[in-house]
Amino acid sequence: MTIANRLRAERERLGLTQREIAIKTNITEKSQASYESGKTTPNGDYLAIVAEMGMDIQYIVTGRKITEMNRLQEFEDRKMAEALGFLRSEIDHLIEQLKKKDNAYQ
Repeated sequence: MTIANRLRAERERLGLTQREIAIKTNITEKSQASYESGKTTPNGDYLAIVAEMGMDIQYIVTGRKITEMNRLQEFEDRKMAEALGFLRSEIDHLIEQLKKKDNAYQ
């Protein structure tokens, strides 16, 4: 099985049409068809977007599927990283507010 075949299989597994993938990845439907026929190879930006849509990029590129548990863990890791980034910005904001208050009392 080729990258093109696996890309199509993943799209079909998600129940999406070539048109839906093209719209979500900001490419033409012709480009999507070209990827799935093996005429051209998708770039990293495209693969990153379809990974966010739920495609198994490891499988598409290597032919080795990740387990559902691994996929769930990767999703949880991304969500945790997002939450930690948000909390960090909130903490930074609170520290700045405390510094301003401290300067106001001096």
